[in-house]
Amino acid sequence: MKKLYNPFISLLFLMGILVQSTQSEAQVAASDSLTLVSLYNTTGGANWINHSGWLTGNVGTWYGITTSGGRVTRIVLAGNNLNGAATDSLYKLAALKVANLSANGLTYFPVLTGLHLDTLNLANNKLTFRHLVPNKAHVDSFYYAPQDSADVYIDTTATEQSAISLVTSTDASPSVGDNYAWYLDTTLIVSGSSNVYTILCMDSSNAGMYYVKITNSQLPALTLYRRPVTLQVRRLANPGPDFHVCATTSTLQGTAPAGASVLWATVSGGGQVSSDTIPMPQVNNLTVGANVFQFGVTANNISCLSHLYSYARVVITRDTNPPPAYAGMDQSVCSPQATLSAAQPSVGTGTWTVIKGAGTVAQSTSASTAVNGLSYGENILRWQLTNGACTPSFFDEVKIYRDDTLRTVSAGVDTSICPTSYVLGGVLPDDATGIWSVVYGAGSFSPADSPRATVSGLSEFANTLRWTVSNSCNTIYDEVVVTVYHFVHANAGPDKSVYYSPVTRYPLGDTLNVATGGTGPYTYAWTPAENLDDSTKEHSLFLTPDTGVYSFTVLVTDAHGCTATDDVTYTAGKGTTLTVPTLFTPNDDGLNDELYIPGLESYPNNELTVVDRNDQVVLHRVGYKNDWKGINEEGFSQLGHKLAVDTYFYTLKLEEGKPLQKGYFLIKY
Repeated sequence: MKKLYNPFISLLFLMGILVQSTQSEAQVAASDSLTLVSLYNTTGGANWINHSGWLTGNVGTWYGITTSGGRVTRIVLAGNNLNGAATDSLYKLAALKVANLSANGLTYFPVLTGLHLDTLNLANNKLTFRHLVPNKAHVDSFYYAPQDSADVYIDTTATEQSAISLVTSTDASPSVGDNYAWYLDTTLIVSGSSNVYTILCMDSSNAGMYYVKITNSQLPALTLYRRPVTLQVRRLANPGPDFHVCATTSTLQGTAPAGASVLWATVSGGGQVSSDTIPMPQVNNLTVGANVFQFGVTANNISCLSHLYSYARVVITRDTNPPPAYAGMDQSVCSPQATLSAAQPSVGTGTWTVIKGAGTVAQSTSASTAVNGLSYGENILRWQLTNGACTPSFFDEVKIYRDDTLRTVSAGVDTSICPTSYVLGGVLPDDATGIWSVVYGAGSFSPADSPRATVSGLSEFANTLRWTVSNSCNTIYDEVVVTVYHFVHANAGPDKSVYYSPVTRYPLGDTLNVATGGTGPYTYAWTPAENLDDSTKEHSLFLTPDTGVYSFTVLVTDAHGCTATDDVTYTAGKGTTLTVPTLFTPNDDGLNDELYIPGLESYPNNELTVVDRNDQVVLHRVGYKNDWKGINEEGFSQLGHKLAVDTYFYTLKLEEGKPLQKGYFLIKY
């Protein structure tokens, strides 16, 4: 906590010290103690580097203080961070002989009226001749040089023909013998007793850095300096700042004093000033690049007592729109670093910015440069072109995907199938590429780079397929086995033409094996099922419901669920003539026991007559049903008995309008 000084309390404190002292030496006078307390307070004692003992206990124990005979004789506080003004009451230290307050930040030191010191050291503070010269007469050994510079740095601008005064506050009330030497850069311009330097009529020769050397003949070892003033001279003719445009027209921005006459002129480029005698005219037909204009001002300045012509130039740069930006090809990298390769613009400059992810571009305005610190995954960088005042180009972006090392990949699970095509179940990591290949067996992939490609043309049994995945870091693979069961085949038999019969059933599949290959047992399914006795039999029986064309499909399924299909067509019709067999054997062996005339069922009103070689009728029926077993049904002899082995002759009438068929057949047992 900062200590507050109360003189009354301090006096009581000092009186207490006088009363309580057990020292043989007399206590310090109250005036000396109060002066030291004042010095402590006015110079920031709480912030001194060392203030041990101060304001407590015997004054003789305070840091830097020496007492004798009850008076302060020495003050040594060099380099102890004393700042500001030393107290005016120092003259009250009547016994003071040595004071060393050098290397501090004192800005004021009083005249030690009535004192005479052996040594006074005030060097390396911020004191001036006003503080130092009066004390010369009060010391035998006086150390006063060097001192810190005064005032502050100034950077200012003045206009041509104006007046300006440069001032130093160093000894604003000069001491007797002060001399002020004013310098412009390194050249002495005036020397005298004035702390003010005035320029009545400013021109370009007055620009530069001003500073002052202050000396006093009474203290020849010390030179004081004013911190520099940098003076810039602004032309009376002010054409405004240089600027860029993208259009062919613009407006000049000249300014001039009231009453002055102006004149614009084109120095270079194609710009044309619309009105050259006003400060802010329009300019047309600006060419690409620099267009230079000169602005002249004529004015009469009383302070300069001259007729002044001033001029200055301004540059209007006409820019052009940059071309479309191209940021380069997308990349995949394994490291945190990549090389950007944008198209170098023919006009303007490009700038890289990070839009997504992370990255530090080594040279943000270079088309080809390194980018570091890329994050894993997708990093997007934008390349945009600008050219002066023109609208920035449409940007382009490049994606740099930083991969991680591939550690696992899956080609899917092993499986067994019936068909020879299969949709694979591979997995493709982000921003990696994959390709299928056949390790063992056969197969073709569509598309081969898809994790879920369709593989076709698989061979029977095991097919080993490999899914190889790569990114910019490494390549790994996994394999899957697709087992194709033994192929099953279906054979529905040859297409046939049959006689329409409302009673006769024809076996589908003929006498062939409808199912072959695969793994038995098989199941069958014939479609359509109508007109079939049992659609699940291998050789289902077909009953022709009418004349016409009948198509059937058989689906064969083996023990693994593998299937195959085949089609067959039956064409049912009525024959104009029927084929009567030339032989039948009614011997009751179950084979060819009846005279069977295929297609006869479609003519229910047929008439069949059979005679022997003696022209004796042995059979006559109307509506014959293919059921005669060689029995004599009409003859006088052997009636009801089987006919002998011999040749017999027949006539067959199918229906009215059909030709009568004649022929013979042999009965044999």
